[in-house]
Amino acid sequence: MKTIRYILLTGIITLLPACGKEEDRYALPGYVNFEVNVNIQDGELKTPTNYKQFTQPRLSGESVGYSGLLVVCSAVPVTSGIFQLYAYDLCCRHENRREIKIVPQPDGVTAKCPVCGSVYNIFNGLGNVVSGPSENNLQRYYAIYSGTRPGVFRITRTN
Repeated sequence: MKTIRYILLTGIITLLPACGKEEDRYALPGYVNFEVNVNIQDGELKTPTNYKQFTQPRLSGESVGYSGLLVVCSAVPVTSGIFQLYAYDLCCRHENRREIKIVPQPDGVTAKCPVCGSVYNIFNGLGNVVSGPSENNLQRYYAIYSGTRPGVFRITRTN
């Protein structure tokens, strides 16, 4: 009988965190299909804390999400001299308006909304709120390193 109680109690405790508020991963509309090449036109993204903003597609068939893309170079190595990239939508998640874009700060670690003042961590890959009224993290996208094309990352909404 004690074993059954233990199993039931363990199951309930395990499921409790799932009952809380779950943020919708893809709360913003928009399609993302974009390539970054750190060996050619996006060389600044080879240095950790450097970032680059993309508000328009460069090629036919590309898309940059709802408000545009913010791509940040992390300190996590992928290969020799190339670090993992993190990609976020430029839309402030408190304002949720296409024309209000977060602004990366000179530290390369945070970005701030010019309207509500929300500050987000952009260096850890989460885009989490550091301060301000926003209750939602930045919209994240996948930056997947190409194993066949050196220096190329494909940014998508799903993997």
